[in-house]
Amino acid sequence: MADIPPNKEEDPEQPDDVPQDNVEVIEINQDEAQEYMIEGENDEYEDVSDNEYEEEDKNATIEPRDPNNTGALIGHKDFITAVCCSTTNPDLIATGSGDETCKIWSLTDHKEANTLIGHKDSVISCKFSFDGSRFCTASMDNTLKIWNSKNSFELLSTLEGPQDEIHFIEWHHKGNVVLCGSEDGSMWMFDGSKGEYMNTFTGHHGSISAGGFTTDGKLIYSAGIDGTIRIWKPKKPGGEPEILKSGTKDKEFGGYTCGCCHPTKDLIFAGTEKGVVVVGLYKSKQIGTSMKMSENDCYIETIATSSKCENYAACGTTEGVFSIVDISIPKVRNKTELKHAVVKAMFSKLDETVFVATADGKILRIDPRSGATVQELLGPACAVLDFDVTSNENWLVAGFDDGTCLSYKLK
Repeated sequence: MADIPPNKEEDPEQPDDVPQDNVEVIEINQDEAQEYMIEGENDEYEDVSDNEYEEEDKNATIEPRDPNNTGALIGHKDFITAVCCSTTNPDLIATGSGDETCKIWSLTDHKEANTLIGHKDSVISCKFSFDGSRFCTASMDNTLKIWNSKNSFELLSTLEGPQDEIHFIEWHHKGNVVLCGSEDGSMWMFDGSKGEYMNTFTGHHGSISAGGFTTDGKLIYSAGIDGTIRIWKPKKPGGEPEILKSGTKDKEFGGYTCGCCHPTKDLIFAGTEKGVVVVGLYKSKQIGTSMKMSENDCYIETIATSSKCENYAACGTTEGVFSIVDISIPKVRNKTELKHAVVKAMFSKLDETVFVATADGKILRIDPRSGATVQELLGPACAVLDFDVTSNENWLVAGFDDGTCLSYKLK
């Protein structure tokens, strides 16, 4: 596939491999799936209850629990729901909050650079486009907002479509096209440069938990609570949608709660509400295998893959089981029993480690080959809700359930 030049400010060119017409839905099935049952402990998941929030003094200081914590980003007045680092500027990060705002921060001086307002409910997700020229925020008010991150984060457009809460946003790898998936079972695609509607993908019966563009950028995948993974592509003229019927194993696996596409392989990974990780081959439109992470029926909360450790996938459950799967075999390589729910996992882009956030305010850096913890970052004694790592991996920034936002120096 030819490289697509970066978008221009005026009349930007969108990638040729992004679906723009009516769509054909191909539903990946679980009929032929081979299930690997992995033994697990009956750990009890300790629920972290919501906290009462008080308005914070901007001059307040937060006593760090960790020497790597080099500063607090103070300004939000409610829980931090989203943390996102710029794709092009390692000193620029964004945070979304329950206070209905998104804040832009400079890691050079740990100061607030901008506050983006206009949403009427919690900002639950925010992401920079591939070239850093656009920035998208998604809110529980069912809208997206597109901001010009090259021009003081000027608001360019407010995009409407979903009729219920938005669960995720994803940018195309090579163009300023953005997807969002909703509680109402629909997925929407917008031109992020022009602020225009492009397409709607419907067919899931219930919430869409995860979705995005496939590795080659030519297809779109979605995973839903209805227990289906769907691959979307442009419809051939006069053709009828091809739907592969679901089998009985759907009921055993439960609905999908999270998912991701492998960065170098033609694979989709999805976790279910019954603790099963499913691997789908999106080009051959079939399930390759499935693995159960625990004897208990607990949610798979997060799945991550990596180009650096391309044969590994990391997953974590709400009961605190963190596992590394060797996808070349496939089987679980190692498993760590944590005391609290695993909230998010993310592989390092520079070395062979994985960052793992938990509901007790910790972020662990784990060697996926051995399962050993090589670094532990401490925050307040409440849940990490999101974190991200700068492109040069000098900093990790985490947002917490009590409204705290902390930066950690990694190098």
